[in-house]
Amino acid sequence: MTQFRKWVFLGSTLFFVIVATTFASLGKIKGETLALIEVEKRFGSENFEESAFRTGQIEKRASMAASLIKNKKKYIGLESWRIRDLLGTYSGHYFSEKYATFFIYRGKNRSDDSWQLLFIIDKQSKVADIVVHKNCCY
Repeated sequence: MTQFRKWVFLGSTLFFVIVATTFASLGKIKGETLALIEVEKRFGSENFEESAFRTGQIEKRASMAASLIKNKKKYIGLESWRIRDLLGTYSGHYFSEKYATFFIYRGKNRSDDSWQLLFIIDKQSKVADIVVHKNCCY
């Protein structure tokens, strides 16, 4: 009977660790992000305009990042494919091509920070949030 209890204890402990890890990782963004006030300090706060963003260079997109985040309600709940139609070709990367990402600052070399607008996508492939995220590799 003691051996059975050990197996039950080990099994329930493993189950608890798996469940706790799963719940802890839900809704978390991997990597570093910037608070809105930091986005404004670094990149400015020009009013966001879809057409200017879609056709703009990286500096133009950066200057509108804070305004986009302040007014993100317009994009929350949209299907992810709509972001490309509205804002243009993605330029960054976040784990998968399904995430809309747009560089707003590219480091001069691999040791410099690069930053991107990241549209977080939920399980229904809809926009759940928009953040400025540190891109690890560009």
